[in-house]
Amino acid sequence: MTLKKLFIGEHHGKRVQFSRAVIASFPSAAADYSLVAILMECTRIDILAAGSIGMLAGLAVTFSLGRRWVFPKVPGRQFHRELLFFALGAAAGALIHTGVLLALKDAVAAGLHYAFAKIAAVSAMFVWNFVSRRLSTRYLIRAAAKRQRAGA
Repeated sequence: MTLKKLFIGEHHGKRVQFSRAVIASFPSAAADYSLVAILMECTRIDILAAGSIGMLAGLAVTFSLGRRWVFPKVPGRQFHRELLFFALGAAAGALIHTGVLLALKDAVAAGLHYAFAKIAAVSAMFVWNFVSRRLSTRYLIRAAAKRQRAGA
């Protein structure tokens, strides 16, 4: 894989998609972690609340970058379905994220820095979100092509 193929162009093989998703996760994580840090340090709210709020900010960035750069373009008429599939996948990812934070909540209370709990939660959620987004995007593109062939 060349750098040109990685950063520019329409090649959307598995390796390019995964590599782009990893790269796109940096600004998503920056939004997420920044918000978590601000909330934890300034408001002293619970890791579960701060982590969930940060996760929502990160998901907004993830959806936008995924739609524009990581995954193939879903036909415009499919936007609402794409958003619905993303929301359902993200909801499942949020459950995974929350489950990991809950599992580590006592460890954070005992002295584990919240950033380590957040890294574990986001990592688990990243894998789920990538796989579900890749599969739903492929499904929507194939369904649109099938409808187009049937209508032609």
